[in-house]
Amino acid sequence: QDQADHSTSIKQDAQRDLDEALPALNVAEKALKALKMSSLQEIKTLQAPPAGVKLTMEGICVMFSIKPARKTDPKDPRIKFDDYWEAAKNGPLSDVKKFMEDLFEFDKDNIPEAVIQKMTPYLERE
Repeated sequence: QDQADHSTSIKQDAQRDLDEALPALNVAEKALKALKMSSLQEIKTLQAPPAGVKLTMEGICVMFSIKPARKTDPKDPRIKFDDYWEAAKNGPLSDVKKFMEDLFEFDKDNIPEAVIQKMTPYLERE
């Protein structure tokens, strides 16, 4: 009986998580369909993109397992940091047409657990 109760509890938790995630997925799919190649080409040319653009491209790099460029902090050469903007410009944004195809073909049903773990802090931001 305990095992059955435990299984039911897990199923209910999973359904709650799914019910919470599906509306966000639908919004994301609509936004993706509205995305224009010209907008991505414009983003690619930005030298200092807005924080939201950098954050979005950082998340995309994580989702597609693109490693960040390691940079030296200009204010303190002893400090290194991950630069996902550079990685995004040299990776997904280097071929905007392919990037859009990759977004539409992304296998959202089979995201590796390691990627989900890396994405969790982004998803928990408000």
